[in-house]
Amino acid sequence: MKYKFIIPYIMSMSNLLLVSASSTSQNIPPETSLSCQEIKLENSPTFTMVPIVPNSFERAYKAELEYQINQMYLDDKADVLVSKYVDNMLDALKRLNPLLGTRKYYAAVRRELPNAPVGLHCVYGQYTQLSRAQKELGDTVTIIPSAGRQACLNFKYEMRRKYKSPEYAGAIAEGKMHPSDSAYNVALDKYMTRHHVNSNTPDSIRTKIAAKFAKSNFSVEQLTPGAMLVVPRYRGSKTKFHMIMFLGRGRIENGKFIADKNGKYIYTGHNRETIGYLFDQWDTSNVFAADTKKIVRAQYAREWSQIEALSREELIEFVQNNSTMINIDLSLTSREELLHIARTIYFNTPIPKKAPEHRIGDVLSLGYPANNQYYNWVAKRMMQHTA
Repeated sequence: MKYKFIIPYIMSMSNLLLVSASSTSQNIPPETSLSCQEIKLENSPTFTMVPIVPNSFERAYKAELEYQINQMYLDDKADVLVSKYVDNMLDALKRLNPLLGTRKYYAAVRRELPNAPVGLHCVYGQYTQLSRAQKELGDTVTIIPSAGRQACLNFKYEMRRKYKSPEYAGAIAEGKMHPSDSAYNVALDKYMTRHHVNSNTPDSIRTKIAAKFAKSNFSVEQLTPGAMLVVPRYRGSKTKFHMIMFLGRGRIENGKFIADKNGKYIYTGHNRETIGYLFDQWDTSNVFAADTKKIVRAQYAREWSQIEALSREELIEFVQNNSTMINIDLSLTSREELLHIARTIYFNTPIPKKAPEHRIGDVLSLGYPANNQYYNWVAKRMMQHTA
């Protein structure tokens, strides 16, 4: 039996971009009338391709492309900050670790971390290194509240309070940190069995019990490098804590961190500046984790959405206040073009000399050169981010 389906001329974004890359010279006028087209394959259903009006297609394409590009830029912006933060921590390790146990250590910490409570500077140290990375990039978001920079308990309280809304889902985790997803799943299965969950248990109850388990358990694999971890200072300690930085998988050679996806999980930290293997060194039965990248990405997304919502006049003010490189008359610029300029400023990307015209197969006035190299780059990035 043959089946007939009606589908529109819509492709996945990656395919759409790759096709566009080879057809940038084509310009289909809005008034062009396209007829339906049947595609019949042997031993397959018959598909009737119903063309979308070009203007409609252009709007859908443009909106999706704008969204995908923003998502990639948000990822990159968060990566840049966290990379600087991690580098700051590792550079401080190199300067301070050799002085441990010497009379020079106290003064060296004071130079590295002005006003630090030396000997109790694990939280203050990471707060300072993160603030330096932000200052270098001109960031305006507050990641660690100032009230949480002095001690582990303060840090946990302030971070819980600040990042409890849904937009920060997954950014904060607490409880037992399992060494892998598989270890987490084994523990979850045992928990389910203890709560009499079996194959006949309704999904609603199963989901509820799994969520209860997740409130006090998480896998290290859900963290990204640069995450801030508060661990028991001593094994079994319930009142004394220490902050360290999660570096991800790697190995240690001559006291230096070498990233290695097949390596073990590594940490570093201030207050007796050390580096080592996370699960070998620390008790992970009661860990508080604040994932720096997830936090800053969500904050950047919120900040960018506020910029997108600005009026034309407010966008002009934003551009004037944040760039001295604009040499065009902003009063003659459309809101759409102003928004593209604002994006290049916020995400620190090159400002185009001239935006391309609106037409199918072009970049649709996104503020980038219409060429195959750009299309291939976008397509490649989109496939990476959706894989």
